[in-house]
Amino acid sequence: MPEGHRATAIYFRHLLLIRVEIENFVNTLAICRHTFYISSLSLPCNLNKLIIMENLQSNLFYSLAGVAAVASLASCTNKQKTTEQKPLNIVYIMTDDHTAQMMSCYDTRYMETPNLDRIAADGVRFTQSFVANSLSGPSRACMITGKHSCANKFYDNTTCVFDSSQQTFPKLLQKVGYQTALVGKWHLESLPSGFNYWQIVPGQGDYYNPAFITQDNDTIQKHGYITNLITDDAIDWMEN
Repeated sequence: MPEGHRATAIYFRHLLLIRVEIENFVNTLAICRHTFYISSLSLPCNLNKLIIMENLQSNLFYSLAGVAAVASLASCTNKQKTTEQKPLNIVYIMTDDHTAQMMSCYDTRYMETPNLDRIAADGVRFTQSFVANSLSGPSRACMITGKHSCANKFYDNTTCVFDSSQQTFPKLLQKVGYQTALVGKWHLESLPSGFNYWQIVPGQGDYYNPAFITQDNDTIQKHGYITNLITDDAIDWMEN
């Protein structure tokens, strides 16, 4: 891992496994589709466990109900034992088409999600909130810009193209010295901007042997399951 500011913003489709212990999700039924957006800012010390998320898939299109953020402050000190704070390690997870009832930290009637519950227990749960636009692309546009659809001009999944000249959170991170990366689902029609590295799937992406669009605007085909491919790419970027 290079020294200094290191920010990785990773967009994961499906299961995310990064150097973490695997839990048994046999009883977790296929309910809804997940996408993971991870922004991991600066890894100067150790971030032993990032995240495990369960891949849930179906045709239920629920509003974006849960967005989890995990921040890990690197507490390393130099040989002089100074107390200078390092930049935050931030893990930003965006789950796609996901209702709050599908997380046992909100509702225990349907399934158990121990890893999501662990994140919730270590952070904050929003129990009185709503999504500005519950569609796939528009919800991403709202989150990445901090603006409503009427302001960012991305209203739906069929007629809109995201205006990448807008101010976004990744661009702000870059301005203060972070590197950002995007891997996985983007679904905003235009090519990503504000990322030092990105590799995205066209549209929703395919589960097996998916195509990827690279920074050179080339389309490449990879063989394997999309979860594993995206995870491997993200880990490789962070480590190298």
